[in-house]
Amino acid sequence: WREVAAVAVAAAKRCEVAVVRERPIAGGKAFDLRSIADQPGEMRVMGDEAHGVTGVTVTMGVFGEQQSLADRVRESFAQELRRASAIPRPQ
Repeated sequence: WREVAAVAVAAAKRCEVAVVRERPIAGGKAFDLRSIADQPGEMRVMGDEAHGVTGVTVTMGVFGEQQSLADRVRESFAQELRRASAIPRPQ
């Protein structure tokens, strides 16, 4: 769970999207996004320290119309999270 912000930034960057703000929400964290085409978006990562990431939703575009980009960001997040989880951690 500690890596969630770094994973969100790396995932967004791979899709030419920037994380412009992180904020706590009930049950997780939200990340405000901005695409290279200046479209707003939001990534909501649900979970906590005890359970890790339990869900991710992404919307892109003023009215959520950029579904293809949202899908790419969500998949990129999943890939980056798997990559971060594979790094050995000291016990």
